[in-house]
Amino acid sequence: MNANCDPRSLKEKKICVLISAPSLASSVNVSGISAVVSELKQALGDEVHYTHLVLGAPQTGKWYLRKLASLLNILKGMLKAITEKYDILHSNTALMTRSIYRDLPFVLAARISGKAVILHFHGGLFLETKPTGLVRVALKFLIGMSEKIVFLSQTELELFTQHTFVPSRKSISIYNSVRIPKEARTPAADDDSLRVLFAGRLVSEKGVDLVLKAANRCYPASVHFTIYGDGPIKREIETEASVNRALTFGGVFAHADWPEILKNYDILVLPSKVPFEGMPMIVLEAMSLGLVPIATPYGSIPELLGRRERGLLIAPNDVEMLVAAISELASSPETLATMGNRSRIFAKEKFDSSVTSRAFLSLYNDLSSGKNLRGNVE
Repeated sequence: MNANCDPRSLKEKKICVLISAPSLASSVNVSGISAVVSELKQALGDEVHYTHLVLGAPQTGKWYLRKLASLLNILKGMLKAITEKYDILHSNTALMTRSIYRDLPFVLAARISGKAVILHFHGGLFLETKPTGLVRVALKFLIGMSEKIVFLSQTELELFTQHTFVPSRKSISIYNSVRIPKEARTPAADDDSLRVLFAGRLVSEKGVDLVLKAANRCYPASVHFTIYGDGPIKREIETEASVNRALTFGGVFAHADWPEILKNYDILVLPSKVPFEGMPMIVLEAMSLGLVPIATPYGSIPELLGRRERGLLIAPNDVEMLVAAISELASSPETLATMGNRSRIFAKEKFDSSVTSRAFLSLYNDLSSGKNLRGNVE
């Protein structure tokens, strides 16, 4: 048992939440869900006692070792869900086959233990695509066992409910949150290169190969690309960066360091190839500093960027559009500055953690007081 989450061991009564996420270690944290959980823990730490339920596997290493690590985390997670002292399971998951099957045992264990469940969807293939067969059954079971279903935006809620039924009393949308820095990015000097950033998991689905192609296409123009992250194609990126003066590999940085890193860039690119993006934290963090995102139109991204108001949308797997979008902003500093200012204003109004974290605290309070508990699996 986790004595720290026993009300008798706390100086003040706190809501105890078992919250799932990949590793929160800064040296390996390249997950948007990890960033969300880290932000919630920081914002609500005085009022909520969080216990981390570790999910997933390392981004690198031999495949069988990664599979073994993932299986061990599942087994340890089930044990925690059954034995820990907590009020609410906050299950952060993606609308992907693997994630749905993986999270089903934790939710079931929590319900068997009489705990309330929040199912927090962070994008995924089934946001816009109807699941079929056993995965559809598993997803409906997850929804039925959960008291609240949290979507990242109204757009995502509407997309999902077009093909999968969610009771309206259960569904809610809450933006991801970031701490808004006091200062925006530092504008580049006239003789500096336009500074383009990619940050995330280094996998093909994220469109990192398109960034590499764009770096080759834009060179020797005055555009410089930096890639941050970790994943299976890290070595390929390191090799390319060693021979291309227009490209730098930056590695992995702690989430707390991102404001200082991001403010040195002008543009964020996120050319994901498949619709598993929800509301990427890196987009929110970039907008909070006045960077201009260029991204594919998945999940909440069109809602965030608007119609050429705060960024540019490109078609998936289209390097020509990516290069054209970068070139457009490189040739028009006025457009870049206007979009950057709009991004920062939008972020201050919509993403500030002082607002969004309170929405989760209100949700925790309602569930822990029993207002929405129903006792039986639906």
